[in-house]
Amino acid sequence: MKTILFILTSIIIMVSCEKNNNIGIITSTGMRIFYMDNAGNDLLDTATINHYKFEDMRIFHLINGEKVAYYESNLDAPRGIRLLDSAGTFRDTVMLSVIPYSGDGTESGEFLTTTFLQLSETDTDTIRCIIDMQENLNLLCTKVWYNDVLKWEWGTRREFKIVK
Repeated sequence: MKTILFILTSIIIMVSCEKNNNIGIITSTGMRIFYMDNAGNDLLDTATINHYKFEDMRIFHLINGEKVAYYESNLDAPRGIRLLDSAGTFRDTVMLSVIPYSGDGTESGEFLTTTFLQLSETDTDTIRCIIDMQENLNLLCTKVWYNDVLKWEWGTRREFKIVK
């Protein structure tokens, strides 16, 4: 009797289990932005006159027509932005890493999102992204517009320079 019960339990467990081929969800939406003035000075460097102060910067997402401040206390970058040192494309500069709005999870396919980047009390820019929500739930940013100018398309590093 114990043998039959064991066999039946094993069959039920094996039949009820589903094979899950999902190896994880990839979210690739962040971008790196370099800010320079017309003379080529790094506007994120505290040594530059009239630089942007990181503590004044804020991210707002446009959600259902409402401008919503971004803040997630459990993240390394709770305001959706962080400063990174770079030895990259634009010499030894500081760059801003930005997390754009990537939808609320109800979207599918490609959709356009809007993020507002407040650099100071008087300077707010608009970032628009095409986000591709794939069938396996991966989120990929495929195009970026900064103040309505196309700055990046899929296929290269998601970074660009803004001259203010």
